[in-house]
Amino acid sequence: MIFYGKLVRNDRNLLKLLLYSILMQLNIVHPFTFYTRGDKFDLSARSEKNRANQKMLRQLVRTSLRSECEVLAHEFYSGQVAEIFGEVMFGNTPIYKMLDQYKVNWISTTDYGLPLPNDKPKGISKKDWEQLKELVISHSEMKKKVERHETYFFVGGFLELCLANCIGYVYSHTGSEERKLFYVPELCVVKNTGNLEKVLPKFQERGIFPIGYEEALEIIKQNK
Repeated sequence: MIFYGKLVRNDRNLLKLLLYSILMQLNIVHPFTFYTRGDKFDLSARSEKNRANQKMLRQLVRTSLRSECEVLAHEFYSGQVAEIFGEVMFGNTPIYKMLDQYKVNWISTTDYGLPLPNDKPKGISKKDWEQLKELVISHSEMKKKVERHETYFFVGGFLELCLANCIGYVYSHTGSEERKLFYVPELCVVKNTGNLEKVLPKFQERGIFPIGYEEALEIIKQNK
């Protein structure tokens, strides 16, 4: 009790950091999807959609980092050829350069938005499994990355596929009763509206709700 009293009197900033720095987490899932238009990509710097996404995402990331809200970016891995292609194609885009500029934390998931299981599945060689484990996060590692927070925000895509799977994973493996999960529709990419209509009722059943971009910013600012 004496130590606690001294800590409150002499280092309020440290106490604030200990209490609040882990309360919120922003998850940016498969950011390459911001550049998709159906089955094609639009990397044009003049695209109004790209410029709007880049501006909003930059503000969201900057606000999160200033407010001690952890930012976790999820890249996807679907083979070495695809990885090289992705680095060449998206590495110099404004969104990826911004995420590197702010030095956000990165993890690599499968193209389904999920981690690898802890144990080797049947049908894959031990050699291939060991190589894959070096490139893609495991269930136990990802659980450590996402647990301990009380409020989660999700952006990226695709909302009805990999993003929905990621949200479902966090829901299933973070058990706090006070936990809140939100997705930001203005920064979520949808590829198939028919599939999305099947996913949204499941979100509602689980208490996973949409939140406006401006409202999300205000809530994150309160984390200071």
